[in-house]
Amino acid sequence: MFRQKTKAELIDNTANDYARTVLHYIHHNPLHAKLINDLKDWEYSSYKDYAGLRNGNLINKDLAKKVIDINWAHFEKETIEAYKNRM
Repeated sequence: MFRQKTKAELIDNTANDYARTVLHYIHHNPLHAKLINDLKDWEYSSYKDYAGLRNGNLINKDLAKKVIDINWAHFEKETIEAYKNRM
């Protein structure tokens, strides 16, 4: 990650589908790895913060709302559906 020759790309709002996919993907990793049975069970994830189930301070939810076009009121449902599509 910190090597000089890394290839990084800026993700902006024109790549909204990609940003949304990445957000859901990272939240699914512990579930996909069978470390948990429910996304709410992984304490080290920002999932609960984005879903409004916890008021953590590790994320900038306001910035995410500006950058990623998600119906945040239905974030939990959308994340679960994204997992079903991943399988």
